[in-house]
Amino acid sequence: MGGIATINDVLEFIMAGATGIAIGTANFNNPFVMPEIISELSKYMEENNIETLDEIRGIVG
Repeated sequence: MGGIATINDVLEFIMAGATGIAIGTANFNNPFVMPEIISELSKYMEENNIETLDEIRGIVG
C-alpha cells in the first residue's frame, strides 16, 4: 500500500489524484487511526473552506 498513517499522508495522496485511501499497518499501532484521520480531515476541510475533496484532488503532480 502507501504507508498512510496521518492526515498529511491522506492529503498528499488526494492532492496527487487519489480517489481512495487505504489504511493498513497503521491500524496495528493505533486501532482508532481511521476515525481520527476522518475527524482531522473534516476539521482541515472546514478550516480551509473546502467543501469537497474534488477541490484539492490532483492539484499537484
